Amino acid sequence: LSYDLYIEKTNNQDINFSVIAKQGEEQYQSNEVLETVISTNIDLQMETNTKNTYVTDGEVIEYIIKVNNPNNTDIEGIVIKDNIPTQLTIQSITVNEKVMEQVDLNDLEIYCNVQANSTTVIKVNTVVNYTEGRDKAESISNKAYAEIFGEKVAQTSEITHIIQANEGSQADIP
Repeated sequence: LSYDLYIEKTNNQDINFSVIAKQGEEQYQSNEVLETVISTNIDLQMETNTKNTYVTDGEVIEYIIKVNNPNNTDIEGIVIKDNIPTQLTIQSITVNEKVMEQVDLNDLEIYCNVQANSTTVIKVNTVVNYTEGRDKAESISNKAYAEIFGEKVAQTSEITHIIQANEGSQADIP
């Protein structure tokens, strides 16, 4: 017994598919199914509370991710992924001011639904880790993206900070 799956995109929104089961010379075709796929438009932005590019050990950096749904229908099943740099420790996460469960990993996956014509705001508060012997400045970058059904649909621009060398290190001596 074998199966053939036929998928045909009939226009910008419709997909027609069917299955044919084969056994020997016999073939059995399923009913055709027409599925309308509504394209999803998401606007994803990230900003930070720090006005300065340079940060120091112990400094708090808050990343603010805005998920805007300009569509006239709700969008469900959005996954916001953000790989927070390992030089930072996550202090707290909020989604629309609701505190989320603390996670120990810096690979965030935040699941959300966004109502029609509205914006969901995610805030990730982090602190710059102290690194013994940091004798030169270190660049860190952060970028988030949105997925729906495993497909990347939007991403933010990248935010870069430079962690200054520890005080008293050779890099600080003129």
